[in-house]
Parts: sequence; C-alpha cells; structure tokens
Amino acid sequence: MFKRGLLIALSGVDGSGKSTQIRLLQKNFKDIGVGSLWIRCRWRPIASFPLVILLRGLGLARVHVTRYVYIVEPLFQKNSALISLWCLVTQLENIIKIVPKLIPLLFGKTVIADRYVLDMLVDGTASIHESVAQPRLAFRLLLRLLPKPDKAFLIEVAPRVAFKRKPDLPGVSDYTERLSLYRQVAGVLGVATLNGSLSVEELEQEIWDQLSDFLPKDVTPLKTSISSRMNPRAAKRPEWPRILGGRLRNRSPISGMANLGGRIKSLPHRFRVGRLGLRSAAALLIIAMVFGTTIFSYAIYQTSLDRVPVLPKGPFHFVIIGDSGGLYVFDGVNLSPVNLPASSDLIQASWRHDRAYALVTGSDGTLLKYDGRLVENLPTGISPSTSLYAVSWKPDDSQALIAGSGGAVLTYDGKAVKQIATGISETIFSIKWKPDGTIALLSGANGLIAKYDGNSFTTIYSPISVSLYDVEWHPSGSYALIGGLSATLLKYDGRILTPIYTLGFFGNNPEDAHGIRDISFSSTTGAALITGNKGLTMLYDKGKLSRTELFTDLTGNIVDLHLIGDFYAAAWVEGTQTAFAIGENGTIARVSNMAVTFVRQGVHGVGFKGIIDFPATQA
Repeated sequence: MFKRGLLIALSGVDGSGKSTQIRLLQKNFKDIGVGSLWIRCRWRPIASFPLVILLRGLGLARVHVTRYVYIVEPLFQKNSALISLWCLVTQLENIIKIVPKLIPLLFGKTVIADRYVLDMLVDGTASIHESVAQPRLAFRLLLRLLPKPDKAFLIEVAPRVAFKRKPDLPGVSDYTERLSLYRQVAGVLGVATLNGSLSVEELEQEIWDQLSDFLPKDVTPLKTSISSRMNPRAAKRPEWPRILGGRLRNRSPISGMANLGGRIKSLPHRFRVGRLGLRSAAALLIIAMVFGTTIFSYAIYQTSLDRVPVLPKGPFHFVIIGDSGGLYVFDGVNLSPVNLPASSDLIQASWRHDRAYALVTGSDGTLLKYDGRLVENLPTGISPSTSLYAVSWKPDDSQALIAGSGGAVLTYDGKAVKQIATGISETIFSIKWKPDGTIALLSGANGLIAKYDGNSFTTIYSPISVSLYDVEWHPSGSYALIGGLSATLLKYDGRILTPIYTLGFFGNNPEDAHGIRDISFSSTTGAALITGNKGLTMLYDKGKLSRTELFTDLTGNIVDLHLIGDFYAAAWVEGTQTAFAIGENGTIARVSNMAVTFVRQGVHGVGFKGIIDFPATQA
C-alpha cells in the first residue's frame, strides 16, 4: 500500500519571498536526509491560449504579460454566464497541469508547492473582481479535486514592498487587492500566516518550527543546521534511511476544512479517485476541458455578433475611455465594452450639447464619432505621430475644438475636420470653451496657457513652467481652474491668473506634491473635484480647498489613498454630490462627500483616461 508523501504549500503575492524560503526549505530537508521536489502552480494559458487570443481580438479581454505572470481579465458583464464558463475552463486547465506534478506524493516523495490552491483561488477571483465568500463552481472544484496540503503557509508583505521587489503585477493596487483576498481565505483554509517583514533567517526558523510535528524527534534543530551550513563539519547529519526521498514520520494531517462561504464542505487531504483510477480521472478532466472550451468559444462567437453590448439597467451611465482602444459603458457597477474600429489609446471625449454624439480623441491622430450605438472613425489629415489630447464643443454646437501635440488644433463643424494655425509649438493637453462661448481657454506643456476668441490665439503670461494637464470653467463662467504637475492650481477670472496654495497638503515640499490631472465642476453644487497622481483627491468649494487621503477598499478596510494609483479623470453624477474617478489599471472609485470608495479595477494594465456622462436619451 502506498503512503502519501508530505505536501507543503507556500503562498503569497509576487515578491513576498516564497522562492527564497523554498530554496532554504529544500536545503534543510536535504540536511536531514530527505529529498524534496519543488513544483510551481501558477496558471498560464496552454490549451486555452487560442481562446485568450480570440477574446483579446474581440475586445472581450485584457491581457497583462510579464516573464512570470499571465493575467487575463474577461470583460463580460458581472452576472454573465460567460464568466462562469471562463473560470471553469481556466481552473480545469489548472487541475490538469497540476495533478501530474503531484504524482510523486503517491510514492512518499516530499513536494513543496510554490503557490497552490489558495493562490489559484485568489488570482482567479481577482481577475473577475468578485468576493471569495461565494466562490464559483470552478473554484470549488479546485478545493475538491486537489489534495489538501499537510502544511500551508501564507507570507504577508506590504503591497508597496512586494511591488518594489517584483513588479510583475500592473500596479500596487493589484497587490493590495490580492493581499485582501489572501487574508479573507487563509484562515478559512487553515493556512498559517507569516510576517514577511521578518528577516530571511527568522522566517526560515518559523517555518521549520511549524513543520516540527512532521519531523522525526532526532532531527537536528534548525539553529544548528544554520551554523553547520557555514561550517559543514560542525554538526553530523542524523541517521535517516532514504526511501524514495524519505518518508517523514509522525505526520498528522490537518483534519477537516472549514466551510467556505457556507458552500464548501469538509475536503479530503488525499487523492480520492475512487474506482476510476488516475488515468480515467485524467481522461475525464481532459474531456471536460475540451467540452468547456468548445461551449465557451461558441458563446464568445455569439457574443461577438452584437456590435454594441446591451446596456445594464441603472439610474445613470458613463462612457469611459482608455488605452488600446478601450471604450466602455459604466452604470456604477457593471462595465460593458464597446467594440471600436481603432486600437489606439483613447484620451478624452466630449458630447455635443444637444447630445447627438460625442467626439473621442486619442493617440496616432485618432478622432472618433460615437452616438451611443455606432462608432465612426473621422479622417483628420494630420500625421499619425500627432496625439490628440483634448476636445471641447462650443456651447451652440457650431464647432468643436480638438487639440494635441506640437500645438496642433483642429476644428470640426459636423461635416469636416480642418486644421487651423495657432502659432503654438507646445503640446496642448486641455481646451475648454467658456459657458457663454466667447473664448476657449487652453493649457499645456511647460506652463502653456492661452485663449482663443474664434479667430486667433493669444498666450497668457504664466510664471509656471510645469505641464498643466487640465482647465475647467465654473458652470457660471465666472472663473476657470487650471491644474498640473506639483499640485499646481491656478484660478483665471478672464483677466488675472491667481495661484491657489496647495503645498500645505504636502508638507510644503514641492517634490512631494502630486500632479493634478483632472478638474471637474459639479453643476449641482458648483464645487470642483480635483484628482491626480497617487490617488490625489481634493475639493475646491466656495474658495476653500480640502483634501482626503484615505479610501475604503473592497473589504471595507480604510487604506492610504496613495495605494489606489493615479487618477486621470472624474465625472459627477448629475443632481447628486457623488462622482466617479478613474485611473491606472482600470481603477474606478466613487467619491461622495469627500469619502473615496474603491469600486473595481475594470481592466488590469490598462489606464482609463476619460469619463463623460452617458445621456439619458442614449441609455
């Protein structure tokens, strides 16, 4: 009768130190005469790779790839059955790849898993941004079909520390999200949590101590083992016969697994393939994988036949644009992608005041016309090397101004795009018409501020030399705010340019001041929400400036706002005191009464750059 070997699992985010501890653990096992096998259990698409290519080509998935990480984020609606099918396909692939690696357990071999079920559960859940309290069928299969480790460890490190050590995930916020999921599940699965801020030697000692129940009583303590590694003759190795890598004695498997979310029953700690046998079980898994992939591919094909997604029902909608031709409809919860005829990065959008359609600007000279259902690519006649950063419709909708790199400015009258001379060579990042339509104010690189009266451009003197990313008029037209790098904030009343002091929020240190990327006035209250780099969130209301530095994450914890990443734009929900801010890695956050709440990360590795309301007539 076969005796199963010892299975040890080390879990944690990238950069937590798992590989270092596994190397040390293998060395320690070798020192006591036990051979061990190091296996890696991270998902990468193999059988599902064609499916990933199909999803990406149809705009139904975002992919982030590094040397060690392959993250695929499906862009289906939250309650779509396609998400369940995607999870099933990927987790069956995980099972099929991992089971052969665990076969040495049947022959008494000690196996150390670099990532295991806990990590697959966390990574899979993070990719679809769901709670682990009610896991999908695919994740419950992981827990039922894979053997429970005899001892499992979770190494916790701060998200910023992990990102600095190993920046494989798109941003710090990805580490924050995964760490939160690890904490929720680790206790339920009986995983021992270790403090990753300890020294390598202290962490090694703690792991070895917790494995003491599985070791023979005559094993040399680790402290002696450490010294013997520096002086191999200082200690003798205890006698322990090698039988297929050694069989650890006194192994007491962890009994019973707690119920996960009330849906996962107590799981076995050994392989249980019943009468089927390993070959039959593997064959069934492969058949299930092929069948699932086929059904999923057919469902994806049917989905791709609809050019525009069915809009989710909600009290309001927004259009969000971003990198790689990303255009989405957002209702406060669900994010629905819209297929586009362009793959360039999209930067800013602006509706006509009659809401007939919006213009969308982007890199490579991209200019799109979007009416809420169809997307049209407008020819601009400018060089593909020109990026168009800004667009603004005149209040009477007679023309739109479009501006970009090299001081380029275009006009669009609903029929044709024309380029006009500006006499400006600096890149223009923002341009906005005054509510009465008399002038348009623009800002750009190297402190550029200018105005356009319908005939010519006039530069406004500014003592500022940093890039100014946004300009926005108060709804009354009484003044405009201009923001840029180093928390630069200026007020322009049509005649005078006045600096607004912001450095007090950053310890009076310009080097620590975060850049302002967007200014959005509320038509309800007249207050301006100011957002920017490192989660910068400020409010300018009735001449007073305030700032919040915390946000509530997906688990309800209060977290430093720096960890949320850069914000690039924001928009108010009409008739309320609530706004939504968007930014890097597809981040979406709700801002209400200066309380910031993390809503979701829509797309990993893709920055959201612009957000505008979706007119009720279109929704």
